[in-house]
This record gives sequence, C-alpha cells and structure tokens, in this order.
Amino acid sequence: MDVSNFTDKAKEVIQSASNIAEKNKNSEIDIWHMILAMCEKQNETIYQLLQKMEIDIPALIEKLQEEIEKIPKVTGEVVMRFSKSVNAGLDDAEKQAKLLKEQHIATEHLMLG
Repeated sequence: MDVSNFTDKAKEVIQSASNIAEKNKNSEIDIWHMILAMCEKQNETIYQLLQKMEIDIPALIEKLQEEIEKIPKVTGEVVMRFSKSVNAGLDDAEKQAKLLKEQHIATEHLMLG
C-alpha cells in the first residue's frame, strides 16, 4: 500500500487512529481506533454524514472507547501495526477509490472499506 495514494485528511485519520492506539497502550491499530478517529474530526465528511443520519455521536464515541478498553494492553516499546481487519479495510478502500476512478484514497473510502 502506497501512503502517497491517500489524501492528507485520510493520512490524518490514520495518524489519529495510531495516536489513539498508542495512548491506550494497544499494539495494533484496530477498526475501533479508525472509526473513533473519524468520529472525532467534526469538520470531516464522515462526522457530518453521521450527523445527517441523526446518529448520537457522543454515544457512539463512548461505545467505541468502551470497545478500545477491551483490547489487550502492552507495556514497553511497541512497533505499531495495523490489525488484519484494518489492513483488509485499507485494501478495500483502495479498491473503492479505483472503482470510483478517484486518484487518491479519501476518508470516505476508508469508511467504505
């Protein structure tokens, strides 16, 4: 996967998900981290879409944080990596972008993945 294929906003979501995983002492960036990262960015398309769908975003964020709390914690130095589900989602996001004839993978594609 070529990081240069991602938009800056998609890269920010991935970085934010990594920060959330690190803060919670998780060794992998999981789907919960990715979705939480998207939900926390109020100026993002995904956040606005959830609002239009009348999703209770604070409740969703709380539930995501509860799920993250269930992920095993690690101590010491950890090399962060993507979980299998996130890797598959990133691959799917790339496929979605190609199907839509988009040059770059955006946050919308991440959500579709």
